[in-house]
Amino acid sequence: MFEQAILKAMNDLKGKKIGILMGGYSSEREISLKSGQAVLEALSDAGYDARGFDLKRGTLNTGALRKMDVLFPVLHGKGGEDGAIQGLLEWLNIPYVGSGVQASAFALNKYVTKLLAEKAGIPTAPFALNERGGIPLPLVVKGVNEGSSLGMAICRTEEEFEKAIEALKPLGDLIVEQFIEGRQLTVGFLAGKPLPVIEICPEGGEYDFKHKYTSGLTAYHCPADISEELTESLQQLAVQTADACGCRDLSRVDFMLDANNQPFMLEINTIPGFTATSLLPKGAKVAGVSFTKLVLLLLHHAIERGKKQC
Repeated sequence: MFEQAILKAMNDLKGKKIGILMGGYSSEREISLKSGQAVLEALSDAGYDARGFDLKRGTLNTGALRKMDVLFPVLHGKGGEDGAIQGLLEWLNIPYVGSGVQASAFALNKYVTKLLAEKAGIPTAPFALNERGGIPLPLVVKGVNEGSSLGMAICRTEEEFEKAIEALKPLGDLIVEQFIEGRQLTVGFLAGKPLPVIEICPEGGEYDFKHKYTSGLTAYHCPADISEELTESLQQLAVQTADACGCRDLSRVDFMLDANNQPFMLEINTIPGFTATSLLPKGAKVAGVSFTKLVLLLLHHAIERGKKQC
């Protein structure tokens, strides 16, 4: 379903200078470096003129960025997915991959995402900001702007909840939500279309940072072993979530499926990982889009958008 756009991308990107923004200064810096390096290697191996930029604190060279024809931010978390870098790139007037300033700011904030989802009629577990708010145990406590399962605690007792609130206070605002026991699923969103549903089956049951990024600790089933009806429902909910936040180009929406096969939206990621264990590339591959073609397709959409803005 992406063939024509990919062929056009392969031609349009010839001779273009492509910048890959990676690293940053969030808690997900190391994952961003791995994602960025994978994108850079894919483009370089395919013969494109690509250059990586490690955006450490105080090292941003806007002069070098201005020399690029298009930019691919592969920055996770604060400073990368919150609209900050997107605002700078808008000011520099350089086409870039991914969601704009407002959508990035909305989607990185888990509490705001839930509010937008609730307004759009998307099912999500009961939630509150910085307090329990009458939500029954077990609970999940997370930093509203943290990703990659960092800054998260599952609380099955009142004592565990109180400890989690105290331990996670340094992260700032916290979202408290009812813990849904069940199957974890995710759906990628690529160029306006949903990708095949992936089921995530971590060894031991908890999909934490270690299980996300250590090869072999988690099994991924794509397409997920669920009914066609449920597949279509999850894909539709993923598109609705992306639309509710105003996302474009790419995203990935995570869901929990309870014992009654009722899905609950957890969160959306506007710049999902591009590492060897990352989920968006897995879904794209099953849809017939290789890693390199995925990167080219996203860059093509950025360039086309840049043409319209001129």
